[in-house]
Amino acid sequence: MDWFDEIKAMRLEILAARLGLAMRDRHVVACLACGARTRSRSDGRPGAVFRVGRVGWKCGHCGETGDGLQLAGWALLGERLERGSRRWGELRARLVDLGIVEDSDGPAPRVRRGLTEAQALQATGRAPVAAVVEEVERDAATVDEVRRLWADCRPAWEDAEVAAWLESRKVDADYLSSSLVRALPDGPLPGWATAVGRPWSEGWRAILPGYDARGELVTLRARWIFPEVDPPRNLKVAAVKGASAAGAVLACGLARQLLADGVPAWWPVGVPLRVVVVEGEPDFLTWAQSIEDSDPTAPAVFGVWSGSLTRALVDRIPDGAHVAEALHDDATGRAYAARLAELSAGRFQIKRITTEDEHGPE
Repeated sequence: MDWFDEIKAMRLEILAARLGLAMRDRHVVACLACGARTRSRSDGRPGAVFRVGRVGWKCGHCGETGDGLQLAGWALLGERLERGSRRWGELRARLVDLGIVEDSDGPAPRVRRGLTEAQALQATGRAPVAAVVEEVERDAATVDEVRRLWADCRPAWEDAEVAAWLESRKVDADYLSSSLVRALPDGPLPGWATAVGRPWSEGWRAILPGYDARGELVTLRARWIFPEVDPPRNLKVAAVKGASAAGAVLACGLARQLLADGVPAWWPVGVPLRVVVVEGEPDFLTWAQSIEDSDPTAPAVFGVWSGSLTRALVDRIPDGAHVAEALHDDATGRAYAARLAELSAGRFQIKRITTEDEHGPE
């Protein structure tokens, strides 16, 4: 890993702080590209202008977007650096001067934690850079912590409001496997179980597990359960702070077996394996419930979101499988479908179906 990859992999809250950018609630106060300023939501106008996420940022005013390298380019050189730019060396030198990367010709430059008082610029107007770094790292979840919270979650039917949300989506909590969705436990939650600064318990109480290409639980999805009330900032799904959701999917029982061990040994000879790929939590639960207790050769159901479809994951679908995509008929759904087709490399059939096609691919 060279310094390019090191900067791109760094949490952007930390990088923004070390670059000395004035921030408020993960929003850079002024866009580095167009100068538009983040406004208070109390004036009734759009709030977030320059939003910093975990791996990317975007200005809601001019549309400029990028990763850590572009953020550093705008902050230190006042421009967006593209491939082939002659200023990459200058950017690296500035990052070295700030102590963000090491001036070393050796492999994998490390991100420095110790900064001088002069470099410890205020990131929020209150906390110095070191405090921001420690706060972000302290609140980030480990995989073990994610799995402990999942183990502590209750069956969905024990939470009347979670059960009511499921019923509103035509999913019966009384018959739904607790391996698919659970209710948030009572009591205090870890610091990373928050959304827009609020604990999941305020409304993101339906919890679904996300699995990686090896079939291991690596993240959680917390779903807002009050359809009559808009969630803060319209965030219907909250992710685990510090646990990457890239390459993870929702998976029914058969889908988890495919990820972990491949086609089960008991699968009937000559019967093609069927797979359904759906988008989002409600569609996943609807499909998974409809086939969980049906015949043993029912389709394996995967639920995807942005970044889910990786080569490692799609490679777990066996050659010759009959794959159906029941994705949304919009730009996002079509992008997922195109990605699935690209990664399949013609190894299996893919057809489009709707949510009314309850039996999945033939």
